[in-house]
Amino acid sequence: MPIRRISISLTDLTSDSLYQLSLFGDRDRKRELERATDEIKRKFGETAILRASSLQESGQAYERSLRIGGHYK
Repeated sequence: MPIRRISISLTDLTSDSLYQLSLFGDRDRKRELERATDEIKRKFGETAILRASSLQESGQAYERSLRIGGHYK
């Protein structure tokens, strides 16, 4: 049967200063990396940082970034 509606809800959200502790890895370092990546993308566009494999002939990330909902911008 076709799906008529899908909904998502979020509750009990917290500020960015709170986060889940991890037994593995350095969370502060990852957070700084995410902030730097976001800033680069904000300044230079979503395709400023891509995986190298996305630039191969079979890669799709760059081509998809030029589209909105399957249509070219």
